[in-house]
Amino acid sequence: MKSKRNLSSFGDVLVNFLFSFAFFKACGVWEGKKVSNSILAKSLTFSHIRKPSRSNRQMLGNFVESFIARAWVEGIVSTEDCVEVLSSHLLQEETESHARAFGHLLDFIAERCQYDKTADPNPGHR
Repeated sequence: MKSKRNLSSFGDVLVNFLFSFAFFKACGVWEGKKVSNSILAKSLTFSHIRKPSRSNRQMLGNFVESFIARAWVEGIVSTEDCVEVLSSHLLQEETESHARAFGHLLDFIAERCQYDKTADPNPGHR
């Protein structure tokens, strides 16, 4: 990946796919879901990952997308891992459960890679 923006853009597509698949598994409804930056930003409050300082919702959403994408690309987590973690914490249309589910996924990834919770998921790319 050449830049933080590319990783975040890929992460956006990946996160939406994972969420749509998990939503089907949890609720039995096939829908193309879009995960908002608000949900992704809020997911950081439900995880043990330290959120970047001086960040707005867009930046926090990009951080979460990059974090998930990096873990998936590097084989730290699989599609099946992500869908299982997300689907086990989803309630149908309850937005807060969506943020909590992503918080659980962030912690799952962090535990898998022994993430230092203060590091940038894209070192060297500013």
